[in-house]
Amino acid sequence: MFQVSTRFLAILSGAAAALYCVAAAPASFIAAFALSKSADVSIERATGTIWNGALEGVRAKGVLLGDISYATNPLALLTGRLAGDLTAGGGALAGRAKASVGADGSAIIEDAQILFELDAATRFAFLGAPLDGTVRADIDRLVLSPRGCIASAAKIRTDVLAAPAKRFAAEAFDLSGEAACSGRDLLVALSGKGGEGAVTLSIRISPSLAYTLIAEAQPARTEVAEALQVLGFQRVNGALTIGARGVINSVGS
Repeated sequence: MFQVSTRFLAILSGAAAALYCVAAAPASFIAAFALSKSADVSIERATGTIWNGALEGVRAKGVLLGDISYATNPLALLTGRLAGDLTAGGGALAGRAKASVGADGSAIIEDAQILFELDAATRFAFLGAPLDGTVRADIDRLVLSPRGCIASAAKIRTDVLAAPAKRFAAEAFDLSGEAACSGRDLLVALSGKGGEGAVTLSIRISPSLAYTLIAEAQPARTEVAEALQVLGFQRVNGALTIGARGVINSVGS
């Protein structure tokens, strides 16, 4: 007959007690950890536990992202990853996703529908004016690591042309396309066309968060082409092209 020693029972009881204490720990532990990692992050309030709770009034570099609720999967810890379901709303960021992070710094986002208000990205401009509109990402699977992009299956759609089109008294149309890995870079390639012509937009982001943007326009009206040239577009092979480079440090001011 199997005999259970007193020592084994003591160890098992201690482990169970420790697990219970961790599971019951307040969500404020997560908030404190996030704040300790970045001075650019602020959280108004944390409710629930570290396994199931919400972070309210989350701001990054002064930008109100909103409220983020989470439900983690403790079993994922057996694989060396912290995983769970995330939901965001009430700010510049809205949507849901399944996400996980590993001890190696890798991040996986799956089954995600995310909407971001572009006017929150106050450090950036487009066609000579602050960003406006929204960008929507439908992500089947995105895998990123400190070494760069590992895998990406995502569709992107944005109405970023709506505000510039209004300024030019032109017809607006959406840009859509995919986000894919190009080597270790993340490459977002978008395009769209309408009665006013066609536009393609390519954004390449390196592991160091350096980005290269190339926009190409084929306007149908001469006055729109002239306005774009005033903004810095140059005629190349029959199309108007402009490029920009920089580093993504944050979305705020």
